[in-house]
Amino acid sequence: MESERTEVLAPVAPVPAADPDARGAGRVGRIISIVAVILAFVVLVFGVLDWIARTAVQTAISQAFIDVTELPSTQRVETEISGLVLPQLLVQSLDRVTISSQNVNVAGGAADVSVVVDGLSLGDQPAARGMRGDLRIDAGQLTYMAGAGAMTFGFDGPDATASMNMSAGGRTTSVGVAFIPGFSGGAVTLAFSSVRLGETELTVDDLRAQYGEEASAALQPQALCIASELPGILRVTSVGVEGQELVARFAVDTTALDTAALAVRGTCA
Repeated sequence: MESERTEVLAPVAPVPAADPDARGAGRVGRIISIVAVILAFVVLVFGVLDWIARTAVQTAISQAFIDVTELPSTQRVETEISGLVLPQLLVQSLDRVTISSQNVNVAGGAADVSVVVDGLSLGDQPAARGMRGDLRIDAGQLTYMAGAGAMTFGFDGPDATASMNMSAGGRTTSVGVAFIPGFSGGAVTLAFSSVRLGETELTVDDLRAQYGEEASAALQPQALCIASELPGILRVTSVGVEGQELVARFAVDTTALDTAALAVRGTCA
């Protein structure tokens, strides 16, 4: 008889039961992923809609600015709106709007203009919480605006300078004057600071010492009324040299923003 053998089988490892915590974590991860995708889509759609709204409103404001100021239809006007536009449209008010344009026709010349409007109402009646701006003229624009023949203008510190070449006795000499611009009583003021003849420069005090009262009378500050050329609701707050530009800052009375108010001119003191 064959001997009977008993084979011992290797023990089979038990299959571990599924971890309920792992299944839960997987479901949470998938939910978070889905929510993230949905949020990203919502943000994308909102961004596109806000961009469309911003473009439309900026275009409308730029065109309105051209119409009100009677600029040429070809004038390029840039409008920037701070913050998200759609929430502001819901309350019919824009927190801050900046309107700017370069080479705007001013007094027969050109200047760069920037206007900041705070709390611009989009209702039927135009209204704003505040409005201010500045007008900037560089040396080239000032020379063109002055239209004074061969005279050229520049800037040196707080001074604006004017110079030209003069011929006498067969010789050509450069002459110039420096003055400090300002603003008072509705008029632009020009306070002379020095006179130059060739390489010789004399201050106002030097001229008074040499030529007495006659020089003092000729060198008195000059005033040019501009308030009568501007709407009464526009008030110039300062005029001065900043860097290489002549800068005039102004504020607008926002309690009367209508066509009738724009037609009323200011006065000088």
